Amino acid sequence: WTFAIAVRRKMEERAQANLASLIDSSQNFFCSVDLAGRLLTFNRAFRQHLEVSYGVRAAVGARLDELLEPERGALWFTSLQTAMSKGHFRTEYSLLDGRILELNFNQIVTDGETTGISIFGEDITGRKHAQKTLEETQRKYRDIFDGSLEGLFQTTLGGKALAANSAFANMLGYGSADEVVSTITDTATHLWVDSVAHSKFKQELAEHSAIREFECQFKSKSGTRI
Repeated sequence: WTFAIAVRRKMEERAQANLASLIDSSQNFFCSVDLAGRLLTFNRAFRQHLEVSYGVRAAVGARLDELLEPERGALWFTSLQTAMSKGHFRTEYSLLDGRILELNFNQIVTDGETTGISIFGEDITGRKHAQKTLEETQRKYRDIFDGSLEGLFQTTLGGKALAANSAFANMLGYGSADEVVSTITDTATHLWVDSVAHSKFKQELAEHSAIREFECQFKSKSGTRI
C-alpha cells in the first residue's frame, strides 16, 4: 500500500513537471496573479515579452500595473478587476510591435475560494488579418454582385432565393432585391414558367455542375413572361 502511494505521488509529480514544462515552452503568454494583482507564476514567453517590449523584468510579487507605463498599467488593472467580478473575461490587446493578443482571464478557485486570476494570451494577429482579408473579399464580391448590370440571383438547391441584385429585381418587376428574396421561396412555382424546362435545368446542373446559355422563361412579379 505504501509503495502504491509512493508510485502515485511520483506520477503526479511527473505530470505536474510535464505540465509546467509545456506551459513554459509555449509561444503563448501565461501568467497568474493573486487578488492584489501580484505576479505568482509566468512562462518564458510572458517574461521575454515584458523585457523586449517594455524593458521591464517580470518577478514574483511584482505588479504589472506598476511596472508598465500608466496607460497600459491602468488597462491591465481594469481587466483584472473585471475578471474578479465576472469570473471569466476575454479581451483583445494590441502590442507595441503591431501584433494582437487575445487575453483570457479566469478566476483561480481553491477550496471554493477565489485566490487569484490566471491569464492566457494567444497571438491572433494572423487570424485577424485573415478575417479582415475575408471581409474585404466578401465586400468586393458584394459590390460586384450588387453593381452588375446583368441580373444575378442565388438559390438553395431546394429553390429558395438567397440573394439577388437590383438588376434582377428590376428585370422581374420587384421593388428591391430584398423583395425578391422574401417572395421567391420556391423557384419551381414562383419563377419558372415551364416545369419541364426546370427539370431539365436541374438535371444538367447535377450532371455538369455548370450550365452556359440555357434558355428558359421566368415569371415576373405581375405574371408576364420574360
